[in-house]
Amino acid sequence: MKTSLLVKPVLAIYLFLFLVSCQKNILQTPETSPTPIPTSGSDTGIYFTAKTVCNYDDSALVSSGWTKTFEDNFDSGLSKWSVLTGGSASPQLQSNPHLQYYKESNILVANGVLQIVAKKETVTNTVNGTQKTYDFTSGQIESKSTFSANDNTPKVRIVARIKLPKGYGMHPVFLTVGNNWPTQGQIEMIRANGNETNFYSTNYHYGNVANNNLVSNAHGFIRTDTDLAACYHTYETEWTKNVLNFYLDGNLVEQKTSGGYVPKLFGKTHRLYFYTIINSELLTSSQIETGTLFVDWVRVYTSK
Repeated sequence: MKTSLLVKPVLAIYLFLFLVSCQKNILQTPETSPTPIPTSGSDTGIYFTAKTVCNYDDSALVSSGWTKTFEDNFDSGLSKWSVLTGGSASPQLQSNPHLQYYKESNILVANGVLQIVAKKETVTNTVNGTQKTYDFTSGQIESKSTFSANDNTPKVRIVARIKLPKGYGMHPVFLTVGNNWPTQGQIEMIRANGNETNFYSTNYHYGNVANNNLVSNAHGFIRTDTDLAACYHTYETEWTKNVLNFYLDGNLVEQKTSGGYVPKLFGKTHRLYFYTIINSELLTSSQIETGTLFVDWVRVYTSK
C-alpha cells in the first residue's frame, strides 16, 4: 500500500522534469496565439515561442567575427539621431492614422537610457491646411547614419536592448526603413502591445512603387516565457541577401523568407527608427494607458 502511494508523486516529478527539459531550446514550430498583435490587411502570420534571458548582452558577436560599425549607449545625448515631430510619421514611413502627436519633449536621455514617453495631453496642429487635435503625444527618432546589406557587407546585424512599455494602447516599434516607402524596404525588428508584453511581432515590407506594399503573410509572432516590460531584453535582426534572421536574447526565434521579397531588400539603404504609436484599434481613448519605452543601447555589426 505504501509503495503505491509513492508511485504517483514520483511519476509526477519525472513528468514535470521531462516537460521542463523539453522547453530548454527555442521552439520554432508554428502555433496559435490567443491575442494577435494588430496587423494590416489580411496578413495572418506565423507564431513562435521563445525563451528569454533578462539583461542579455551581445558582446560575444565581436569574438565570433562580427565588426561593430555603429553603437549608441545614450551617454552623450542624441547626437547620432534626428528627433521627428508632427502629427504623422516621418516622410520615409507610411502614413500614420493613430492618435499621437510626436513631440521633441517626449524624447529623454537620462543615466545612459533613451526614454520615449507617451502622454495623455491635447495638441492641435495644422497639416496641409487641415487642423487636427490629438489627445496623446509620443516621440520618434531616426538615426543619422544609414545601413545596408550589400555586396561589400553581405551580412548586417542590428541589435538593441529594450524594455517595453506597459499600458493599453501602447504600441512600441523598432525598425529600419529606406526613403520613398516601401521601395527601399522596411524591416520590423519588434512591434508590440503594451497590454500583452510577453508577445511581439516581426515583419518586412517592399514595393516597386511608393505607398504600395507587395509583401503579405510575412509577420512572425513571438510569444515569450516572461514579461518583456519587467527588464531589458535584446532584439537582433540579421539582414542577409536571402533571409532575415530574428534573435531574442541571443537565441534564433525566426527565419523569415516568406512573402517572396526578402532578396529585394539587398543593396537598399535604411535608417534606424524608434517610436511609440498610441493605438486605438481595439480600444477607446478612455481605455488607453500611457507608458514609456526604454532603450539601453543600440548597435550595428557587419560581417562577410
